[in-house]
Amino acid sequence: LQKGYPAEMINECSKSDQIRIGQLELMDSIGLDILLPAIKNYVSRMPLDEQNNYDKLIEGIDVLVQRGKLGKKNKNGIMMGDPLPWKIVNISSEQSNQIKIRFSQIFKKTCQLFVKRKQLQQDELKTIIEALLS
Repeated sequence: LQKGYPAEMINECSKSDQIRIGQLELMDSIGLDILLPAIKNYVSRMPLDEQNNYDKLIEGIDVLVQRGKLGKKNKNGIMMGDPLPWKIVNISSEQSNQIKIRFSQIFKKTCQLFVKRKQLQQDELKTIIEALLS
């Protein structure tokens, strides 16, 4: 988003066979003001050398929350309401496909990492994925 990719395109690219709702739509449903402290708390438990990987995410959500973009609860989120504060750029279909592949890879690696670190059991992950698919 901060690089100017349209929210609708990112949301669409983040959908998969496993999760049929886009990640930005999911964030709006939860509420950006709820996600921000949850992400900060989650990141604070990571090894220090990994925490900076989340700086842009935290910074971006913080900017949106400060601008009153909370999500569905106030009808002003990433996918709705006031325009995002970043300039929008147009991208090609090929770039869109590459982003979709990258989101899928990130999702799979994140799931593997959660199981590897014993933050989730495989049966818990299965339950989560099934809930997201329903």
